[in-house]
Amino acid sequence: MRSEAPARVLALACAVAFAAAHGSARAAEGGAPPPLDGAREWIGPPLCWGEARGKVVVLALVEPGVSASQDALADVADMLATDAKNGLVGVFVTQASRAEAEAWLARAKPRPSVTVAIDDGSIRGFFATTVAPFGCVVDRDGRVVFAGPWARRIEIAEAVRGALERPRTVRRSATSERLAPVWKAIDAGDLPGAIAALKALRDAGEDARDRDDAHWLLRKIELDAKKAQAAADALFREHAYLDAVEAYEAIAAKYAGLAAAEAAAEAARTMRGDRKMKREIEAGAAIREARALEAAGKIKDAISKYRAAAARWKGTKSAEVAKKRAEELERKKP
Repeated sequence: MRSEAPARVLALACAVAFAAAHGSARAAEGGAPPPLDGAREWIGPPLCWGEARGKVVVLALVEPGVSASQDALADVADMLATDAKNGLVGVFVTQASRAEAEAWLARAKPRPSVTVAIDDGSIRGFFATTVAPFGCVVDRDGRVVFAGPWARRIEIAEAVRGALERPRTVRRSATSERLAPVWKAIDAGDLPGAIAALKALRDAGEDARDRDDAHWLLRKIELDAKKAQAAADALFREHAYLDAVEAYEAIAAKYAGLAAAEAAAEAARTMRGDRKMKREIEAGAAIREARALEAAGKIKDAISKYRAAAARWKGTKSAEVAKKRAEELERKKP
């Protein structure tokens, strides 16, 4: 029995340590970032969350005496080398002295262009952790999307990548009257009109806030267009050529004025103008009719339609799809 007590104590200590490292991290995720007024001084330009609007910030809580902190420094330097141009900012937080922090940075070759906050303990206290290094990723909306030990470096890198890909949220209530025509066009389903108005504001707006809002709202629409284009590309790869060409044409119309719309329009023109692809599209129309019969429970008629399509457009990918589906339905018949 005596040997069990130390084991229970060790297990409890491990649980407390895990909670300190992870429990507070989970609580921080999804919320506001730590206040930075607890920095006694800064090495490099101070970070203000208001000025970081639209940026992605990776915070690394480090201590120069902990060897793993050097790994965190190298990781952030690599991230910045790739994505500083995309709005990534790196900030290190330490409770070491300025001289210790300067010496620690000097050991890195080359020395990275990062900011260091000399913490009075309140920034680290926000996360309620003694773990070093410890990472935090803040997205363009100023929301913590990751908080945890730097040992989870793959998750940190993924969180940074995801945050960089997402545009800043632009809320209608926070925009000026100069964006009213944009919102009116969006409400009316006139995205091309909204896109044209946003481009004009982004490129020639007199107010910096308007230009920034237009930039990010346009980025959000561009992202939606790219997602739609990726879905159309997937249909093409699946040999659903009729669905694909119609999807491309819908993208070209809905997002007119964007590069994704131009690419979609070109893809649709190429498909419609290709003799072999025309046969695929015609076969796709027959397959669509067969699927409608299948959905209506008219399985015998659907099988006949699939087989007719396979015979008429023999030699196409669509014919292979139709033949395969007819055979699947035949096997399922009672």
